[in-house]
Amino acid sequence: MNYSNEVFGANLRRIRRAADVTQAELAEMTGIDGSYIARLESGSNTPGFDKVCTLAAVLDCSIDELAGMTAHQEPTKATAGSVA
Repeated sequence: MNYSNEVFGANLRRIRRAADVTQAELAEMTGIDGSYIARLESGSNTPGFDKVCTLAAVLDCSIDELAGMTAHQEPTKATAGSVA
């Protein structure tokens, strides 16, 4: 499967929503600007590896899942934590 910003964005949105986390909450949990998260979800930005790692850690998913390389797992708000 080829990586695309659109696939990443759709997966990020799906995983975030499954975790019952808003974009604003995700921004606070990750330290990533909320407007940047919105642009990621819309597929208009390409995230750097550091941002992908942070998002995966906070949403308790794999980098592969965000990139669309594996089947998804549904995180919950309880398991989505902040990165120290």
